[in-house]
Amino acid sequence: MDIARRTRGQRARSGSVEDSSQDGLRRPIDLSRREAAVLCHLARGLSDAEISGELDISMATVQKHVRNVLNKLGARSRTEAAVLAMRKAIVE
Repeated sequence: MDIARRTRGQRARSGSVEDSSQDGLRRPIDLSRREAAVLCHLARGLSDAEISGELDISMATVQKHVRNVLNKLGARSRTEAAVLAMRKAIVE
């Protein structure tokens, strides 16, 4: 079941999202609600400090969520994570 969270006009989905990798395999990407919210803000171009303020969580927590999102998406940068999130319809 996908859980939607609205964040300033963008939609972030948490839960399982199918990933179709270049190897042709489809596997789920399990983002927590908070990771999905952080990804949504990240896709808007917000800094860690701005995300921290928006979500009322510490900078260390934001940085941990960003690392988790990058790992789960297989992204090497915040920009790549934002692009992948839009392609995979995690963020609209």
